[in-house]
Amino acid sequence: YASMSDIVRYDYSWKNPEETRERNKIALLRYIKSHNLVLAAGLYEDEYLKPAQAAEQLFVLITMFMAAIIYLSMFLFIRKLSKSLNTLTNYAELTARADGTVHRLAPTGFHELDQLSESLSVMENEILKRETNLVHELKEKDVLIQEVHHRVKNNLSVLISMISLQLQQVQSDETRDALTQLQGRITSMAMVYQQLFGANQYTHLPFDEYIQGMLSYYQSGYNGGYLDRKESLAPCEIELERAVPLGLIINELISNAYTHGIPLHRPAVLRISLDRDEQHTIFFMIQDNGPGFKADVIEKTGMLLVRALCAQLHAELLIESPLDSEGGCRITLRLPYKTT
Repeated sequence: YASMSDIVRYDYSWKNPEETRERNKIALLRYIKSHNLVLAAGLYEDEYLKPAQAAEQLFVLITMFMAAIIYLSMFLFIRKLSKSLNTLTNYAELTARADGTVHRLAPTGFHELDQLSESLSVMENEILKRETNLVHELKEKDVLIQEVHHRVKNNLSVLISMISLQLQQVQSDETRDALTQLQGRITSMAMVYQQLFGANQYTHLPFDEYIQGMLSYYQSGYNGGYLDRKESLAPCEIELERAVPLGLIINELISNAYTHGIPLHRPAVLRISLDRDEQHTIFFMIQDNGPGFKADVIEKTGMLLVRALCAQLHAELLIESPLDSEGGCRITLRLPYKTT
């Protein structure tokens, strides 16, 4: 060891007399030249590592304990938060039912959620107040609208009655025909309001029912014998501002079919259809097997009215005649979806 200048580690096995087995031992040696002395220190390996192992076990236990505390705290927090959120969800469901009650939430323990629930209760109370006012105003407007439509219908009925009285006094066939046509046009407008009044709605008219009513009206006054009439009317609602002019158009076309579309030497046939496609375009068709529409004949007031109303509604009018060697006429009306 005379040349040793650093610490030297020496590992060996050793067994004390009182022990039953050998244990690994570590000896550290260093030579001190100035004193010609060797210093030695020894320690069993298991005793050397025991404090580190104990510290490691303690660290693991502390880590597991802290993890358990954190996990338990998070579990309790999430459970409390979930319960509070479920309470808010139930509150939203109660509010959605709109049963007219202002709901109050129990404190959740979260300041922000409690403030939110209080704000929701205040908002619900304000909404219920406004809803009550709106319902009251809506009822008043419904009564007023119903009264307006009722008065319009009654006034039109009075006009129809006055024309009927006048028809009983006129002698001229030309005047009688003019008054009869006028009566039919006013009747078509009166039927619009009658349909609205009967359906208890004042913005849209069930136009298929309106056409069925017009057919029944003209059929009841038809005295030309047997008429093979078939109609295919798809359910179709039209807003009021277009229903009145469109009703006048339909009235003129049906009136013309019953007046001029009846053949003299073969059974009368009348076909009517109403349909609507995916783009909400309305298609109306009326076809008869009468003498047909002559292009060189000057159009009278009825057809002039039809063309003027079609221009107003941006509707397309197609007249096909003759359909066969004996005549016949098919009129198709295409009404586009409402434009602004």
